[in-house]
Amino acid sequence: MKGRNTEDDRIPEEIDEDESERAGYKPGRLHGLSLQPLINPGTLFKIFAVFVIPVAAGVMLLFFDPLLVFLITVALYASLWFIFNPFPALLFFMLLVAVRPQEGIPQLEAMHVERLCAVLAMVGWGVQTATQRKLGSVSRGIAAWLFAFVVACFLSIFTSVWKLGSANAWIELLKLGVLAFLISQMVNTPRRLFIFLLVFALGHAWMATESLRLYYSEGYDYIKMGILRATTGSASRGDPNSLATSLLLAVCFGLYTIKASQNFFWRLCWLGVICAGSVVVVLTGSRSAMLGALFLLLYLWITNKRKVLTAILIAILVVVAWFVMPSQYQERFMTTFDFEENPSAAESAMGRITGLKMGARMFMDRPLLGVGVGNFGIAHGMRYSPLNRRSWMEAHNLVAQIGGETGLLGLIAFAGFVIACMRGAARVKSRLSSADTSEAKRISAVCRACLAAYWLLLLLGLFGHNMMRYNWYLNAGLVSACLIMASSLAGTNPASRVFSDRQPTGANSNR
Repeated sequence: MKGRNTEDDRIPEEIDEDESERAGYKPGRLHGLSLQPLINPGTLFKIFAVFVIPVAAGVMLLFFDPLLVFLITVALYASLWFIFNPFPALLFFMLLVAVRPQEGIPQLEAMHVERLCAVLAMVGWGVQTATQRKLGSVSRGIAAWLFAFVVACFLSIFTSVWKLGSANAWIELLKLGVLAFLISQMVNTPRRLFIFLLVFALGHAWMATESLRLYYSEGYDYIKMGILRATTGSASRGDPNSLATSLLLAVCFGLYTIKASQNFFWRLCWLGVICAGSVVVVLTGSRSAMLGALFLLLYLWITNKRKVLTAILIAILVVVAWFVMPSQYQERFMTTFDFEENPSAAESAMGRITGLKMGARMFMDRPLLGVGVGNFGIAHGMRYSPLNRRSWMEAHNLVAQIGGETGLLGLIAFAGFVIACMRGAARVKSRLSSADTSEAKRISAVCRACLAAYWLLLLLGLFGHNMMRYNWYLNAGLVSACLIMASSLAGTNPASRVFSDRQPTGANSNR
């Protein structure tokens, strides 16, 4: 009727907030502006691919060897592809951080290729955000506490014993923070979550099978603590304890997510991680990882509804595994409780107590910011051990490491970060426990795996200084991403819409 505005006649500014969500308006955008991107990504790609890189290559030919110019040009095109395809860049970055295949190639290790990939992925995310004029949502609690911890570690550089070493350690931490942020931004659909976890499973399946191949190869003789121990060819994963922890946490993910998809290849990959990873955990002879495996089985029993059946299956599994286990690993595990059988095991246990005491001394000397992130061993050798008998021993304890290296600020920030991640995972798990869609089941399974992994990491922190372990931060990115996706799925299931991060119901269109 004339003089009466209909619902369709109203401009977007006159629509209230709840109604705008139902209509699909997304927060963070200015409704009066054009929704068209500032510049088409394809146009940018063509400009660099057809004009900028060839011209740069032609100029380089005037000064450098043609083969070198060719390699640089290939690297530039690969970098360009990553910038305009940030999700594959994230997958590659995750493999470089978690599996570390680059450590077998000295040239790539010297280049810190994982840092370069992190920069490319961040630039790609920035280009994608600028061209689409849309900033992805994040879980504010997880992001805020992680940012606070990174800042606390940065401030500890100024009070550190060795500032250069502390700065390098902080860069490594920043790299892990970037990984968490990119996961929360780019793993934004159930399909991308499926791809991300499938690549994660493939990487760890390769790590486990490569370790088994090396262990059973002719002439393998890596003996430590009096037993033959499985390892890998890389520097960081070459430590049997680090390898066992990585695979144990991957097995934890596999146990929770193997049924999250009906895809045959998905289940096959996770089955390979569970089987091969479990065998390697035993062959590493890592007592902390073996204790972690028992804790994981106990956690599975506590959280499973079918407790009687689960208890029977776990008991059978433990008995069979014990009798199949070679005697040298049985004896190694028993030294956890009887130090008289193995003096080196008793010395190792006393070293952990010493690390805890040294961490307390460092904390008392510099209570606010500690001796500097990554400086525990340096500080122990330079300031906390006798001049005639210097010891560069590390903390071997998570609390000692964080308190000694980053002080009270670091302890508070890290504790807040872990609690925020665990609360987020528990919230998603609880609200999607009765979900019947495949997407919701996958998200719920991932959060249940992350929650179990955090408890496992805390337990392993009693025996090792694992503050810089990538799993803390990778899981944080996954929990943040799952919070956002679960909130979007709540648009079709109002009963589950109780998340603290408000999301538009229109995000369902990303599925």
